[in-house]
Amino acid sequence: MTNEGAQEKKPYSGPLEMVTRFRDLPEAFVAKSILDSAGVDCFLADENTIRMDWLWSNLLGGFKLMVRPEDLEEAKKLLEPSAGSEAQAEEPIENSENETGDASE
Repeated sequence: MTNEGAQEKKPYSGPLEMVTRFRDLPEAFVAKSILDSAGVDCFLADENTIRMDWLWSNLLGGFKLMVRPEDLEEAKKLLEPSAGSEAQAEEPIENSENETGDASE
């Protein structure tokens, strides 16, 4: 019997690789959801331990986002900030003074 609708299991590929670490859980969940939506198998190591006692976060090195070795490069590319968002963040804020010089009168 075969399940046509079942997902194909990926073969074992060796020890998992750490993509990055997070101190806070919300940032870790956002990164995990980005990889999940791209179809990259991943999980957060030490998630349950740190949830039980948050003070252990520094001891354990935070939440570790783990992926298969063959997915490591793709995961890093997906999580790196895009050039467009960096350019927007670096734009100077324009001066809101009136051109007529109301402030100097």
